[in-house]
Amino acid sequence: MDLQIKVEDKYLVIYLTGPVDARSAREVEESLERIISYHQDKDIVISLADVRYMSSSGLRIFISLKNNLIDTTQKLRLCALSEPVSRVFDVTRVSELFEIFPTESEAVKDY
Repeated sequence: MDLQIKVEDKYLVIYLTGPVDARSAREVEESLERIISYHQDKDIVISLADVRYMSSSGLRIFISLKNNLIDTTQKLRLCALSEPVSRVFDVTRVSELFEIFPTESEAVKDY
Protein backbone atom coordinates (compact mmCIF):
# COMPACT_ATOMS: atom_id res chain seq x y z
CA MET A 1 0.00 0.00 0.00
CA ASP A 2 1.21 3.45 -0.89
CA LEU A 3 -0.38 6.77 -0.09
CA GLN A 4 0.29 10.20 -1.63
CA ILE A 5 -1.44 13.49 -0.91
CA LYS A 6 -2.02 16.73 -2.79
CA VAL A 7 -2.98 19.69 -0.62
CA GLU A 8 -5.00 22.55 -2.09
CA ASP A 9 -6.58 25.62 -0.44
CA LYS A 10 -9.95 24.07 0.43
CA TYR A 11 -9.39 20.35 -0.01
CA LEU A 12 -6.85 17.62 -0.19
CA VAL A 13 -6.68 14.61 -2.45
CA ILE A 14 -5.37 11.34 -1.07
CA TYR A 15 -4.17 8.81 -3.64
CA LEU A 16 -4.18 5.19 -2.51
CA THR A 17 -2.22 2.55 -4.39
CA GLY A 18 -2.22 -1.20 -3.87
CA PRO A 19 -4.65 -3.62 -2.27
CA VAL A 20 -6.73 -2.58 0.72
CA ASP A 21 -7.29 -5.85 2.54
CA ALA A 22 -7.00 -7.37 6.01
CA ARG A 23 -3.21 -7.24 5.78
CA SER A 24 -2.99 -3.52 4.92
CA ALA A 25 -6.20 -2.24 6.55
CA ARG A 26 -4.72 -1.10 9.84
CA GLU A 27 -1.89 0.82 8.15
CA VAL A 28 -4.31 2.41 5.66
CA GLU A 29 -6.77 3.42 8.36
CA GLU A 30 -4.12 4.90 10.65
CA SER A 31 -2.53 6.82 7.77
CA LEU A 32 -5.85 8.22 6.59
CA GLU A 33 -6.92 9.22 10.09
CA ARG A 34 -3.59 10.96 10.72
CA ILE A 35 -3.74 12.91 7.45
CA ILE A 36 -7.38 13.88 7.89
CA SER A 37 -6.93 15.02 11.49
CA TYR A 38 -3.90 17.11 10.49
CA HIS A 39 -5.95 18.83 7.74
CA GLN A 40 -9.16 19.44 9.71
CA ASP A 41 -9.88 22.62 7.76
CA LYS A 42 -10.03 20.84 4.41
CA ASP A 43 -12.51 18.60 2.64
CA ILE A 44 -11.24 15.17 1.65
CA VAL A 45 -11.16 13.47 -1.76
CA ILE A 46 -9.80 9.94 -1.90
CA SER A 47 -8.77 8.58 -5.27
CA LEU A 48 -9.04 4.81 -5.61
CA ALA A 49 -7.89 4.61 -9.24
CA ASP A 50 -4.84 2.53 -8.32
CA VAL A 51 -6.53 0.22 -5.82
CA ARG A 52 -7.17 -3.05 -7.65
CA TYR A 53 -8.50 -5.06 -4.70
CA MET A 54 -10.57 -4.14 -1.67
CA SER A 55 -11.83 -6.55 0.97
CA SER A 56 -14.53 -6.00 3.57
CA SER A 57 -11.76 -4.67 5.83
CA GLY A 58 -11.21 -1.91 3.29
CA LEU A 59 -14.89 -1.09 3.08
CA ARG A 60 -15.00 -0.83 6.86
CA ILE A 61 -12.24 1.81 6.76
CA PHE A 62 -14.26 4.09 4.50
CA ILE A 63 -17.48 3.62 6.46
CA SER A 64 -15.60 4.40 9.66
CA LEU A 65 -14.02 7.52 8.14
CA LYS A 66 -17.41 8.75 7.00
CA ASN A 67 -18.88 8.18 10.45
CA ASN A 68 -15.95 9.97 12.11
CA LEU A 69 -16.57 13.05 9.94
CA ILE A 70 -20.30 13.33 10.73
CA ASP A 71 -19.76 15.86 13.51
CA THR A 72 -17.24 17.93 11.55
CA THR A 73 -17.49 20.38 8.68
CA GLN A 74 -15.31 18.16 6.47
CA LYS A 75 -16.81 16.41 3.47
CA LEU A 76 -15.56 13.06 2.21
CA ARG A 77 -15.71 12.23 -1.47
CA LEU A 78 -14.37 9.23 -3.35
CA CYS A 79 -13.27 9.32 -6.95
CA ALA A 80 -11.88 7.30 -9.83
CA LEU A 81 -12.76 3.92 -8.38
CA SER A 82 -11.06 1.15 -10.32
CA GLU A 83 -13.46 -1.36 -11.87
CA PRO A 84 -12.88 -4.10 -9.26
CA VAL A 85 -13.33 -1.66 -6.37
CA SER A 86 -16.40 -0.11 -7.97
CA ARG A 87 -17.96 -3.58 -8.20
CA VAL A 88 -17.29 -4.24 -4.50
CA PHE A 89 -18.86 -0.90 -3.54
CA ASP A 90 -21.90 -1.58 -5.75
CA VAL A 91 -22.51 -5.22 -4.80
CA THR A 92 -22.34 -4.39 -1.10
CA ARG A 93 -24.38 -1.21 -1.65
CA VAL A 94 -21.72 0.77 0.21
CA SER A 95 -21.68 3.08 -2.82
CA GLU A 96 -25.03 4.45 -1.61
CA LEU A 97 -23.31 5.91 1.46
CA PHE A 98 -20.80 8.08 -0.39
CA GLU A 99 -20.46 10.81 -2.94
CA ILE A 100 -18.54 9.00 -5.67
CA PHE A 101 -17.23 10.76 -8.76
CA PRO A 102 -15.81 9.22 -11.94
CA THR A 103 -12.78 11.53 -11.96
CA GLU A 104 -10.77 13.67 -9.58
CA SER A 105 -11.59 16.84 -11.53
CA GLU A 106 -15.31 16.19 -11.12
CA ALA A 107 -14.90 15.50 -7.41
CA VAL A 108 -13.18 18.83 -6.78
CA LYS A 109 -14.87 21.11 -9.28
CA ASP A 110 -17.15 22.91 -6.80
CA TYR A 111 -14.44 23.58 -4.21
